[in-house]
Amino acid sequence: MRKLAISVLLAGIGALTLAEKPIATQMVTVAQLEQFVSAAGGVEDFALAKQIYDLKLTERLSDAKLALLEKALPGPNSQLALTAIADESAVLSLPAAEIPDLPPPDPSAQSALLEKVNQYATSTIKKLPDFYATRVTIHLKGTVDRLPHDLRDQLYPDLGNYRDQRLYPMDRTSVTVLNRNDHEALTKGEREITREKTSGLTSNGEFGPILVWVHACMHEGKVDWRYWEYGERGPLAIFHISCSGSSTGWARNAGASGLVWGTGVLVSGLLENGPPQVADVLHPMDLVAVDGELGVDPTNGSIRRLAFSEKGRFPDPWSKGGLVEEWDQLIDYSSVEIGGMTYICPVKSMLIAEIPDPDFTKPRDQEKLNRKYGLLEPPQKEYLSDSIFDEYHLFRADAKILPGFTTTPNAGLPPPPPAGSPPGPAAPPPK
Repeated sequence: MRKLAISVLLAGIGALTLAEKPIATQMVTVAQLEQFVSAAGGVEDFALAKQIYDLKLTERLSDAKLALLEKALPGPNSQLALTAIADESAVLSLPAAEIPDLPPPDPSAQSALLEKVNQYATSTIKKLPDFYATRVTIHLKGTVDRLPHDLRDQLYPDLGNYRDQRLYPMDRTSVTVLNRNDHEALTKGEREITREKTSGLTSNGEFGPILVWVHACMHEGKVDWRYWEYGERGPLAIFHISCSGSSTGWARNAGASGLVWGTGVLVSGLLENGPPQVADVLHPMDLVAVDGELGVDPTNGSIRRLAFSEKGRFPDPWSKGGLVEEWDQLIDYSSVEIGGMTYICPVKSMLIAEIPDPDFTKPRDQEKLNRKYGLLEPPQKEYLSDSIFDEYHLFRADAKILPGFTTTPNAGLPPPPPAGSPPGPAAPPPK
């Protein structure tokens, strides 16, 4: 099994050449990850974070196991790295050993439960009061695969001390989300704003529009039984959902670093600078395939977990097969108190975009990639946002909404590794 990058360097392996292709990250099971963390005692926080970023899970890491493993880590950098790879696993199935051995509902019971889900998805937003909540998001950025050091330095010279990490934190934002008259908006003080001020990935629609999409996907696509799993208050019924649709594609605003995403089957995920003009749209995707799962409370049909992956291939005049994009989203719902009443609202949202690096999609850039670095396609960039919703309050006409919107590039994030710091001892690679 391939050793981690730091382990290879410590073993005295020579430098990698620029012509080498991206290195696949090491795929591990949840059990292997647990063994890896257990063996990492004494490894310095920065060094361990770099190694964790080089892992990708083949199974979903549950919230319960994530919390346990975080306690065993030496600091905030390795904890953030663990959260990132747990987020990447959100659309995967749990390990077989964690799936309870319970008989599935009979077909009639499944149909009755799905009817409850449909009713819940179409009526929830109408039952919510006017309220506001705080959403705190950590934005990360990097590449889907680990790149050789020299190639990474050439393609992305601005990474500085993060050059050894596959992903790295960009900023931390805190914004007030207002739900009023069945309309979701971001606010800054007493006025609405259209987007967060970040170059990271952002999402919206968690309080209602995404549930309307669930209803449409269930109606137009396919739904079937998957398994039971344990939720915070007992078993959850897990259903597999799949559907397809067309996409307006992503776009890049002229003279700006932000990207924008819109699709006919997914509530928009936006990057900096807002929606583009029609002339700025770089490409559409004719077909987007969506595959995911619903975690449903069997007692009332409420959706407690929604996770799905959206994949598409868009036409590219400089490559025969076109280039692939993938968008993964997770929303966890739980009971929260608003104005003395209990409602089911989002408590966590995660969004991942894997797209061809837009800095290398023009013909001259692709020619350079091929001629100088031996790459046939642009590197796949990864944008990841991890959001927590809390501080729910009932909204009244005379309410003063605070704190509004803040962007804190460094506050709330672990510090970057110091310049020239040695990697420290490496943890044994997973076996």
